Amino acid sequence: MPSYHLHIRGQVQGVGFRPFVYRLAQEYGLQGSVSNGTDGVHVYVNASPAVFSRFREDISRQAPPMARITSADWRETAVADYQDFSIVESAAHDDRNVLISPDFGLCAACREELWDADNRRYQFPFITCTQCGPRLSVIDNIPYDRVFTTMAPFVMCRACREEYGTVTDRRYFSQTNACSCCGPQLQLSAGRAGDTADPVGAVVSWLQSGAVVAVKGVGGFLLMCDACNAEAIGRLRTRKNRPRKPLALLYPDMARIEADVQLSEGARAALQHSSFPIVLCPLRMPPASALPIDLIAPGLNQLGLMLPNSPLLDLLVTRFGGPLVATSGNISGSPICYRDEQAVEQLSSIADYLLSHDRAIVMPQDDSVYQFSRRHDQPILLRRSRGLAPTYWHSQEQPYPTALAMGADMKSVLGISHQQNIYLSQYLGDLGSYDSQQQYEHVLQHYLKLTGCRPPVILHDLHPAYVSTRLARTFEASERHAFQHHKAHLAACLFENDLLDSQEPVLGVVWDGVGYGEDGQIWGGEFFRYQAGQFLRAYHFDYFDYLLGDKMSLEPRLAALSVCKQAAWAEEILRPKFTQQEWQLYTRLLSQPAGLQTSSLGRLFDAAACLLGLGDRNTYEGEAAIYVEQLAQQYVHANGPDQLDSYVQAQASYYRIPTHSIFQYLLIDLKKGRDKAYIAAKFHQTLVQIVDNVARYTDCKKLAFSGGVLQNGLLVDMLIHRLSAGHQLFFHRQVSPNDENIALGQLALYFKSSHS
Repeated sequence: MPSYHLHIRGQVQGVGFRPFVYRLAQEYGLQGSVSNGTDGVHVYVNASPAVFSRFREDISRQAPPMARITSADWRETAVADYQDFSIVESAAHDDRNVLISPDFGLCAACREELWDADNRRYQFPFITCTQCGPRLSVIDNIPYDRVFTTMAPFVMCRACREEYGTVTDRRYFSQTNACSCCGPQLQLSAGRAGDTADPVGAVVSWLQSGAVVAVKGVGGFLLMCDACNAEAIGRLRTRKNRPRKPLALLYPDMARIEADVQLSEGARAALQHSSFPIVLCPLRMPPASALPIDLIAPGLNQLGLMLPNSPLLDLLVTRFGGPLVATSGNISGSPICYRDEQAVEQLSSIADYLLSHDRAIVMPQDDSVYQFSRRHDQPILLRRSRGLAPTYWHSQEQPYPTALAMGADMKSVLGISHQQNIYLSQYLGDLGSYDSQQQYEHVLQHYLKLTGCRPPVILHDLHPAYVSTRLARTFEASERHAFQHHKAHLAACLFENDLLDSQEPVLGVVWDGVGYGEDGQIWGGEFFRYQAGQFLRAYHFDYFDYLLGDKMSLEPRLAALSVCKQAAWAEEILRPKFTQQEWQLYTRLLSQPAGLQTSSLGRLFDAAACLLGLGDRNTYEGEAAIYVEQLAQQYVHANGPDQLDSYVQAQASYYRIPTHSIFQYLLIDLKKGRDKAYIAAKFHQTLVQIVDNVARYTDCKKLAFSGGVLQNGLLVDMLIHRLSAGHQLFFHRQVSPNDENIALGQLALYFKSSHS
């Protein structure tokens, strides 16, 4: 009888793939073996050609729910004398070509056991199986075997070992298998009063009394308090120095979520996805939970909420009986804490109590975040992290060139291409602080270890002063390439939508805050005509003064002052927003010959917010722009999108987009006393009209969108509503439109240049 070797690649480790193959082989009555390797899963089997063909087909067709096969190559081998079929020790290979599984949220079967008083894992905070539990956060190396995870110190007891070795058990070869006798243990902060026999009960009691508690989750610590306790939320905000940025909420079940927010089909599915992300949803008014909305999400009419992704969080929120604030455990400007000593040092001044455990976290991760546009239910990924990173799914038969992409400084994500895989790290925050830079380097070194590669090619942003650019210079490399920020944005969207090789022209609409331009100015309101690998900066919003540099992104009043320079009626609105000394200084600066300038659409949203009276200073990134979107949404919801004019003509002819005249017309509407919600909506409609005009001038029917401004769900809805009939619209699929996609764009640009 012939012998065969089947080599399977993809997300096939940490998903119960070997037990699945074993059981299938038993059904077929086959002899052979299955093992993990650093390049996937290897199956050796004796079978007739017909039986082997059916066996291969069933492996692909019946694979475990969390598995994803990207390739399955086979060959006939020398005849081997297998006596049975077995799972053998993982085989190490120098050639690493395997996808790294993300952390999987608590599955339904484990949750049922968690709350079954007759089950031996009743209320065990670390219950897992082959279909759920930590993966990326605990993997120290590959292949995915217990010895290479932070579960290695926990030796399975007899009962767990029996499950692990029983082919019919769903924990057969589950690498994170454990129970209360042999698994990780909860630890209350030293010196704090509490029932050590029931630490979950102690924490629930503290939360009920209004305390703030730091809890060690799957990817790092969370700061938690009662979401209905205004005093507790106020203390958390004061201690964390987070005055207005919205706080995420953790709910025990879907029923309570639906009582507080409106759910679209997309939002409902995302909340229950194995990644268990935070999902932004419109509020029901009033919410059934009597939440103090002005403290949780000041000035907003939506909530960011999630279901528990781990058994520990499920125990806490279910026993608590209602929603809990669950925000990242960090101090302002620093990355999430994931080590116990880190949490004690940094969170003791914020949290009254600390609940930890003795399972180490290797890879820190924040929660992933989604929103869905309200009219078309278009998914918009705001943060790609726990449960989604690091694998990027893209069909590729030939190996990618091995390269390291350093990404951007804001919304930092790094990328590695190696073999047939692309790895995009979890969200790493902003690289402005030393702690963030240290964590970036830790994560980078860990991914290099997991992938086993030493990239000869380093890719980075064109900006010479970026931290990521400086880090790029510290690596030995045979090649270094710098790519312009907004071209990387567009390349990421083109790559995601298989348009990188398009011979038909594509209009790239890239709108964001800031990016270093090829002319030395600060870009951010860009239109590229892309065709056959060539970028033409076809149009951009007319430049205005980049007043006081990065301070401008913190103070919308500065953006308004710059954009409305010499505009009629601007002074009477803007002058009260400045002291006499500020006004004299800033207007004198604006009267001098132009220095650094910008086309940033992010700053235009800030300017609009300021003029509409929505805020003069941002307390968190994008705050003013969110208020403009929300105000416009109110008008569109009440009147529809078809009742709007715009601040540009439908047939307008441009040299550059007339930034100043748009705002002059906006000021006229304000002078006339027009409804501010109408003006905010008209501003959005103007942007849509401009895209329509530019698409016509550049003769493009395919439109690709990227940049942080495309996180605006109303704008996305209006673009789809207005343009989809005559154009093909392409948005990001697996990555965020914000700077998280820059690493993917850098890789895509290198792939294109290396093959042209």
